[in-house]
Amino acid sequence: MDGFVESMQKSGQSLEILYHPILNAATAILLHNFYKDAMQKPPFSLGQLSAKMHPMGYMLILCDELKEWNREAYGVLDKQKVLVADSDIIVTADILSIHSITFEKTLSLEYPNWYELTDSLKYSNIREARTYFEKLAKIRCVALANDNGREEMQEFTYEQIEMLARDEHNSWYDERKQNGWVYGDEKDSVKKISPYMIPYDKLTEKIKELDRDAVRNIFPLLKNIKLKIYKA
Repeated sequence: MDGFVESMQKSGQSLEILYHPILNAATAILLHNFYKDAMQKPPFSLGQLSAKMHPMGYMLILCDELKEWNREAYGVLDKQKVLVADSDIIVTADILSIHSITFEKTLSLEYPNWYELTDSLKYSNIREARTYFEKLAKIRCVALANDNGREEMQEFTYEQIEMLARDEHNSWYDERKQNGWVYGDEKDSVKKISPYMIPYDKLTEKIKELDRDAVRNIFPLLKNIKLKIYKA
């Protein structure tokens, strides 16, 4: 650093010309480290990061997400993390969506024991599983063990994911409402209060991703019971 400053001084350049580049870089690093986990939460409660207003921060976060693809873990703690096997990237005029995909044998995930779940969560899981075939019918698809001459699907389109995610949220909403849940700013499982008892369009992108994940998971979950998805 001293040599760089000395070179600047010898060239007659003022260090002031570095002020804005350094400030921009520092701001980008701050956004990368804190925006999602701190600045989108109270008391800041900021919306989605704007690529137009913060291009460096946006690209830094984007590159950090992309570099997770197929990354090999070496450290003890690193190997315990969720590792990405593939990425599903959707780009439209208004949306840049990066969904990290994991497949069997890529991770060692530990799920709660079914018998340790609350009755409410058990019911919710059963309700979601029972809607899989209804969801497939809505996009003119079927789940079968053999193709019988049908065209196999490898993944859902963006439009199908969004349509079925909306359907999943509506199904979840109806289930919760029938069980006495109401809207509230803070979640309280005992009092049956949830901030997500609102229309799909009013959910944050982070919460919408949970519904989209429920749709994307249909493929690997059906695969576990030897079923594939085909166009009807």
